[in-house]
Amino acid sequence: MGTYITLIDSQVSWKDAAARASALPHVQATLFTDEALLALADGGNYGGTSDQQPVAQRRWYSGTNTLACRSATDIADILREFFDRFDDQGGTHWQLRFDNKLGQQQLLMETLAPFIAAGSYLSWEDEDGDRFRWEFDGTVMAERHLATAW
Repeated sequence: MGTYITLIDSQVSWKDAAARASALPHVQATLFTDEALLALADGGNYGGTSDQQPVAQRRWYSGTNTLACRSATDIADILREFFDRFDDQGGTHWQLRFDNKLGQQQLLMETLAPFIAAGSYLSWEDEDGDRFRWEFDGTVMAERHLATAW
Protein backbone atom coordinates (compact mmCIF):
# COMPACT_ATOMS: atom_id res chain seq x y z
CA MET A 1 0.00 0.00 0.00
CA GLY A 2 1.38 3.37 -1.00
CA THR A 3 1.86 6.53 0.99
CA TYR A 4 0.09 9.76 0.09
CA ILE A 5 2.60 12.32 -1.15
CA THR A 6 2.44 15.81 -2.61
CA LEU A 7 4.82 17.28 -5.14
CA ILE A 8 5.79 20.57 -3.51
CA ASP A 9 8.40 21.81 -5.97
CA SER A 10 9.98 20.65 -9.20
CA GLN A 11 12.42 21.77 -11.82
CA VAL A 12 12.62 19.08 -14.49
CA SER A 13 13.73 19.27 -18.10
CA TRP A 14 14.60 16.84 -20.84
CA LYS A 15 18.28 17.01 -21.85
CA ASP A 16 17.17 18.02 -25.35
CA ALA A 17 14.64 17.13 -28.06
CA ALA A 18 16.54 13.97 -28.99
CA ALA A 19 16.39 12.75 -25.37
CA ARG A 20 12.63 13.38 -25.29
CA ALA A 21 12.18 11.37 -28.49
CA SER A 22 14.37 8.50 -27.21
CA ALA A 23 12.60 8.27 -23.85
CA LEU A 24 9.39 6.66 -25.16
CA PRO A 25 10.90 3.53 -26.76
CA HIS A 26 13.25 3.13 -23.78
CA VAL A 27 10.41 3.25 -21.22
CA GLN A 28 8.19 0.95 -23.26
CA ALA A 29 11.00 -1.60 -23.72
CA THR A 30 12.06 -1.40 -20.05
CA LEU A 31 8.75 -1.25 -18.18
CA PHE A 32 5.97 -2.44 -20.47
CA THR A 33 7.14 -5.73 -21.95
CA ASP A 34 5.37 -8.90 -20.84
CA GLU A 35 8.52 -9.92 -18.95
CA ALA A 36 8.72 -6.62 -17.06
CA LEU A 37 5.05 -6.74 -16.13
CA LEU A 38 5.28 -10.34 -14.92
CA ALA A 39 8.27 -9.40 -12.75
CA LEU A 40 6.39 -6.65 -10.90
CA ALA A 41 6.67 -7.06 -7.15
CA ASP A 42 3.97 -4.45 -6.63
CA GLY A 43 1.19 -3.17 -8.76
CA GLY A 44 -2.15 -4.70 -9.31
CA ASN A 45 -4.31 -6.90 -11.35
CA TYR A 46 -7.07 -6.21 -13.85
CA GLY A 47 -10.11 -8.48 -13.79
CA GLY A 48 -8.94 -11.52 -11.88
CA THR A 49 -6.05 -13.86 -12.38
CA SER A 50 -7.08 -15.84 -15.44
CA ASP A 51 -4.05 -17.14 -17.29
CA GLN A 52 -6.13 -16.88 -20.46
CA GLN A 53 -5.85 -13.07 -20.40
CA PRO A 54 -2.76 -11.52 -21.98
CA VAL A 55 -0.35 -10.36 -19.27
CA ALA A 56 -0.65 -6.74 -20.37
CA GLN A 57 -4.34 -6.90 -19.48
CA ARG A 58 -3.66 -8.36 -16.04
CA ARG A 59 -0.78 -6.27 -14.61
CA TRP A 60 -0.35 -2.56 -14.02
CA TYR A 61 1.84 0.04 -12.38
CA SER A 62 0.14 2.04 -9.63
CA GLY A 63 -3.23 2.19 -11.31
CA THR A 64 -1.93 3.16 -14.73
CA ASN A 65 -3.54 2.00 -17.95
CA THR A 66 -0.90 -0.49 -19.06
CA LEU A 67 -2.41 -1.00 -22.49
CA ALA A 68 -2.37 2.76 -23.14
CA CYS A 69 1.28 2.94 -22.04
CA ARG A 70 2.24 0.06 -24.33
CA SER A 71 0.62 1.72 -27.33
CA ALA A 72 1.56 5.34 -26.47
CA THR A 73 3.04 7.37 -29.31
CA ASP A 74 4.35 10.18 -27.09
CA ILE A 75 6.22 9.97 -23.77
CA ALA A 76 3.83 12.61 -22.41
CA ASP A 77 1.01 10.04 -22.55
CA ILE A 78 2.92 7.70 -20.22
CA LEU A 79 3.85 10.51 -17.82
CA ARG A 80 0.18 11.53 -17.64
CA GLU A 81 -0.65 7.98 -16.53
CA PHE A 82 1.80 8.23 -13.62
CA PHE A 83 1.22 11.85 -12.53
CA ASP A 84 -1.93 13.89 -11.85
CA ARG A 85 -0.73 16.40 -14.43
CA PHE A 86 2.12 16.47 -16.90
CA ASP A 87 2.86 18.90 -19.69
CA ASP A 88 6.00 19.85 -21.56
CA GLN A 89 4.32 21.46 -24.59
CA GLY A 90 6.46 19.16 -26.71
CA GLY A 91 9.54 21.03 -25.49
CA THR A 92 12.04 20.40 -22.74
CA HIS A 93 10.73 21.98 -19.49
CA TRP A 94 8.20 19.90 -17.52
CA GLN A 95 5.13 21.07 -15.62
CA LEU A 96 4.01 18.47 -13.08
CA ARG A 97 1.42 18.03 -10.37
CA PHE A 98 0.97 15.10 -8.02
CA ASP A 99 -1.07 14.80 -4.84
CA ASN A 100 -1.97 11.17 -4.49
CA LYS A 101 -0.77 7.77 -3.33
CA LEU A 102 2.77 6.96 -4.31
CA GLY A 103 2.91 4.01 -6.67
CA GLN A 104 5.73 3.23 -9.07
CA GLN A 105 6.51 6.83 -10.02
CA GLN A 106 10.00 6.35 -8.61
CA LEU A 107 10.62 3.38 -10.92
CA LEU A 108 9.45 5.42 -13.91
CA MET A 109 11.69 8.36 -13.00
CA GLU A 110 14.70 6.08 -12.45
CA THR A 111 14.07 4.64 -15.92
CA LEU A 112 13.84 8.15 -17.41
CA ALA A 113 16.95 9.46 -15.58
CA PRO A 114 19.35 9.12 -18.55
CA PHE A 115 17.08 11.46 -20.57
CA ILE A 116 16.58 14.12 -17.87
CA ALA A 117 18.87 17.15 -17.63
CA ALA A 118 21.43 17.31 -14.84
CA GLY A 119 20.26 19.56 -12.00
CA SER A 120 16.61 18.57 -12.38
CA TYR A 121 14.70 17.62 -9.23
CA LEU A 122 11.31 16.79 -7.74
CA SER A 123 10.65 17.70 -4.08
CA TRP A 124 8.01 15.78 -2.17
CA GLU A 125 6.21 15.85 1.18
CA ASP A 126 4.55 12.71 2.51
CA GLU A 127 1.46 12.37 4.68
CA ASP A 128 3.60 12.51 7.83
CA GLY A 129 5.24 15.80 6.84
CA ASP A 130 8.56 14.17 5.90
CA ARG A 131 10.27 15.71 2.89
CA PHE A 132 12.49 14.14 0.29
CA ARG A 133 13.80 14.96 -3.15
CA TRP A 134 14.61 13.04 -6.32
CA GLU A 135 17.69 14.61 -7.93
CA PHE A 136 19.05 13.92 -11.40
CA ASP A 137 22.68 14.15 -12.51
CA GLY A 138 22.06 13.50 -16.23
CA THR A 139 22.55 9.76 -15.84
CA VAL A 140 20.90 8.49 -12.64
CA MET A 141 18.35 9.62 -10.07
CA ALA A 142 19.22 9.82 -6.37
CA GLU A 143 16.82 10.18 -3.45
CA ARG A 144 17.74 12.64 -0.71
CA HIS A 145 15.90 13.13 2.58
CA LEU A 146 15.58 16.41 4.43
CA ALA A 147 17.44 16.21 7.71
CA THR A 148 16.54 18.48 10.60
CA ALA A 149 19.20 19.11 13.23
CA TRP A 150 18.10 20.13 16.73
